[in-house]
Amino acid sequence: MGYYFGMKRAREEIVRLNVEINRLLTFMVDSHVDYYRAVQANIVQNPSLAHILSLEWQHQDRIHESIMQRLAETSKLPGFTGTLSFGVRVNRDKALNMGIPLPSWMLVENPVDTVDMTQNMDIDGRRASSVENDDDLDIPRELDVGTDALVEFIDRISSSD
Repeated sequence: MGYYFGMKRAREEIVRLNVEINRLLTFMVDSHVDYYRAVQANIVQNPSLAHILSLEWQHQDRIHESIMQRLAETSKLPGFTGTLSFGVRVNRDKALNMGIPLPSWMLVENPVDTVDMTQNMDIDGRRASSVENDDDLDIPRELDVGTDALVEFIDRISSSD
């Protein structure tokens, strides 16, 4: 029973993580756009503030680059069913993204699949990348029975009462 409920919970978690990865990437890209705009707005009128913002932006970019590397590694795991793409935050003006180049950490190449993440990528188009795993869900099996069949079998037994 522990194996059964573990598999059901793992599937729920995979679905949730597919959503959360896109939300995280959306936040990271929005942060990049906000820093870009803030530095550009202050570079002439308040260069010292623009410099401080630029330093903070560089710090955030290093953190986001590290996160993106981990997400790229995650996308190569067996069973990954999501995409490394970003969306549009609710109530955020889409015009803010016009003319802003993508952050450098979004231009990372996928070393395993050699998918160039720069293809069809701009903030205006909102599509960052689509690194998909073509493999079926490949979860190590402790039993010689397919996990899907086992979960379905137990679901049918429990619902037959």
